[in-house]
Amino acid sequence: MLKTGVAVLLALAALLTYAHLTVERASNGLLHDDIEAIPHRKTALVLGTSKKLPGNRYNLYFRHRIEAAALLFKSGKVDFLLLSGDNSEKYYDEPTTMKNDL
Repeated sequence: MLKTGVAVLLALAALLTYAHLTVERASNGLLHDDIEAIPHRKTALVLGTSKKLPGNRYNLYFRHRIEAAALLFKSGKVDFLLLSGDNSEKYYDEPTTMKNDL
């Protein structure tokens, strides 16, 4: 039983390492820290996320996505922003919230 558990944990660790290395290789040369290095694109996809976390705390993922999207648009790096997100409930609409904050 212990050997099986250790084997499963090792397999999981190997899978996670492989996934990490695959993403790292695939994104090589595509991530930028300098706005000037980013090539112009017609459209940028802004992935949805909730503005608030449980306990009414502000979601920093939301904030950083909105700031990055606004910077890309204002600097002329993208012509359009495609806002995605959950809108499955009447009073929960991530794309509209993102649009309003932009």
